[in-house]
Amino acid sequence: MSLKPCETDLLSEDHETWGKAIGKCSSGAPWECIERKVCVNDGICFINPWADPEKAQERIAELEEEISTLKVRETLMVSRLKGNLLMMTDKYQSALKTGNQPMVWATEFVKREIKEIMIDLELI
Repeated sequence: MSLKPCETDLLSEDHETWGKAIGKCSSGAPWECIERKVCVNDGICFINPWADPEKAQERIAELEEEISTLKVRETLMVSRLKGNLLMMTDKYQSALKTGNQPMVWATEFVKREIKEIMIDLELI
């Protein structure tokens, strides 16, 4: 039994060794590693990033790029939600003026749902 868990420990029959290897999982989906009996993160879970400064810098650059992409996607989502909310408000006002009760009900419902989504996502 090795002192530090390694990727090959995922194949171990010893429950303690296998458990320590699964405990190193940082993929967010250890059941995939369990099913495949191999690290789905290409072994990243078992590598000490500080042991190799070049790998650490590469990983930092990858994570910064991922964060940037996620921020752009979040901004797009917020903009779309706010745009849809404004559109529903306009439709609601129009339906009120024309006395179209089914449309009033529908737009109220959609506006309420959009607001709930935005609250759940802590956007408002």
